[in-house]
Amino acid sequence: MQTGDNESSRSPEVTFSTSSITVSTSQAGNDEQQHKTPLTEKKKEQIKQALIVESVGCVLGILAGYVNAAAIILYSSAVGGLTGLTASTGIELEAGEDSSVGFTQIISFMGGSAFCGVVIGK
Repeated sequence: MQTGDNESSRSPEVTFSTSSITVSTSQAGNDEQQHKTPLTEKKKEQIKQALIVESVGCVLGILAGYVNAAAIILYSSAVGGLTGLTASTGIELEAGEDSSVGFTQIISFMGGSAFCGVVIGK
């Protein structure tokens, strides 16, 4: 068993600035190499839009969790799609009940979503 860092398996270091993306790589015995790609206005706008979409998605996910928690506390029933199913399955699991149906539904939903993402992505 070897100890220490394996230089040839190190990941490249990526740095972002407002004007470019720099990828630095180093391999065993070689000097560090840098590849600098200037950011175009279109690429800057795409990065900005991606950050906005991801931020809104995180906020919506948190709100869905709050809505489910409130519904469970007030009405003893979960609402919503996957978040409600996940909350219900967690409650069943914590209570020691059979939660295999809930797990199967969650895995099916995630598998179907991944499949659709692959098909639509092409």
